[in-house]
Amino acid sequence: MENETEQKDEMTALEAIYQDDFECIHAPSGGYSGRIAVHVHSTDTAAVVEKTTPDNAQPPKARHVENLPPVTVMFALPSGYPRAAPPRLSVMCSWLTREQRLELERRIGALWDEEQDVVLFRCVDLLQNMVHELPLVFPLEVSVDVMRAVVTYDCAARQEQFDSTQHTCEICFEEKRGYLCYRLSCGHVYCRDCLRDYFALLITEGSVSNVRCPDARCVKAGFRVSEDDLSSIVGAELHKRYRELVVKQALEADPSIAWCPRQQCQGPAIKDATYEKLAICQKCSLAFCYYCRKTWHGAGEYCAIDNLQRVARDYEAADAVTKKRMEIQYGHKNLAQILADAIAERESARWLSDNTTGCPTCQSSIEKAFGCNHMQCSVCDTHFCYLCGAYLSVQNALGHFNLPGTRCYQRLFENLGADEDELAAAAAREAWG
Repeated sequence: MENETEQKDEMTALEAIYQDDFECIHAPSGGYSGRIAVHVHSTDTAAVVEKTTPDNAQPPKARHVENLPPVTVMFALPSGYPRAAPPRLSVMCSWLTREQRLELERRIGALWDEEQDVVLFRCVDLLQNMVHELPLVFPLEVSVDVMRAVVTYDCAARQEQFDSTQHTCEICFEEKRGYLCYRLSCGHVYCRDCLRDYFALLITEGSVSNVRCPDARCVKAGFRVSEDDLSSIVGAELHKRYRELVVKQALEADPSIAWCPRQQCQGPAIKDATYEKLAICQKCSLAFCYYCRKTWHGAGEYCAIDNLQRVARDYEAADAVTKKRMEIQYGHKNLAQILADAIAERESARWLSDNTTGCPTCQSSIEKAFGCNHMQCSVCDTHFCYLCGAYLSVQNALGHFNLPGTRCYQRLFENLGADEDELAAAAAREAWG
């Protein structure tokens, strides 16, 4: 009877101390059994790698975690405990080796031999100290299942720590508990309401290229929000709209993509690999000419735009007799219009060649009204040199203009098209990013 009372008192004390980390049941035949979770606290980040197998040629995957799963002490108290019989103890931990677990069991089991009294609290206390003294070798080598369990536990523990901490939203500058906030993968923290409203506005307006972390450093670096982050913040419907807009803008920037001429469809179409002019709509399967957007007329027949250009060139180069014959064949007014259109198109192409530079990514013609020669495409955000069309590094755009012996050397501010004050402002902006 005395043993049973002491066991009950010990269970009550352990439950008060360890709370959710403690569980026990009382057997109908007498005695208690249960578990105590012992958390491993470390100030260092632990590295964990998957065990390699002889038939796996891939390098082992490594992860860095801040929280390792707890070491669990399983106990069963016989009726003679604590005065006449020791507790039955076992240590369970997925990331410790069998030898390490057995050593821990031996050490905590010896406590009762020394005291022959209630010892579970002492066992847990000793275990916490011993885990930190074990000769652990990092990175820990574990199986795939254990790796998955360790990473899952670490993510949950980090989220729990985040949720219980106060954070300052970098948009509204209010302090809020973590469960009301969201930490982007870049590390910046905002309250969920601010992020949701900010991203929803950008998506609704179609500015999907600006769906980025709002922090100035991330904007400058072009840091994009991950798909998982965005879906969690704005929900499935807006995320779907975002994906549709991203795909549409990418297709619009691709010069090899044509758009279906059917007004009710206007889906994207890709040029056929066999016939250069053939394009097939990916949405409604319409086959049409890539160049004139008319229904497919066969590879051997001139399409409207090619035919008109050829007629204009032939007419300009023809002698008087041939010109007369062509006027009878096509009509004088028609030829005059064809020739006027051809001249206008050539003049337009010449103007674009003389006054714009093509984006090296999407080939859009970009005109510089004023400013320096470091350009950013308004269609695809590519940074490039206006003088030579070369790609520019976002982190070191000035390096291109500071390379001696090149065409663009020291020509960053050439032809600014601005007064001296504007020149100084442009120089300051370029220098400070």
